[in-house]
Amino acid sequence: MRSKVVWRNLILGVVLVLMVQAGVFAQETISISFNNGPREGDVVAETLIGNRIKRFNVVYPHIKVNPDPWQYDPQSFVVKMAGGTATDHAPLQ
Repeated sequence: MRSKVVWRNLILGVVLVLMVQAGVFAQETISISFNNGPREGDVVAETLIGNRIKRFNVVYPHIKVNPDPWQYDPQSFVVKMAGGTATDHAPLQ
C-alpha cells in the first residue's frame, strides 16, 4: 500500500515538473478592449475609467484593458467585425 502512495506522489511530481516546464501555469498577458470608452479630451471620463482599470489590474495584473471611444452602431459594427477591428466587448442597449 505504501509503495502505491510513493509511486502516485512520484508520478504527480513528475507531471507537475513537466507542466511547469511547458508553461502551463505561466500567465501570459491578455489584452481586451471595450467600446463606449471615454472620448478624447473628456478628462473626467478618462480619469474614472483609468481608476477602474487600475483597480482591476490590482486583482488581474496579466490583463491589459484598452478602452475604445468608438460608440456602437449596427452599420459600423458589421464593418469592424469584417475587418477584425471590433472591440472584444460591445454592450448592446
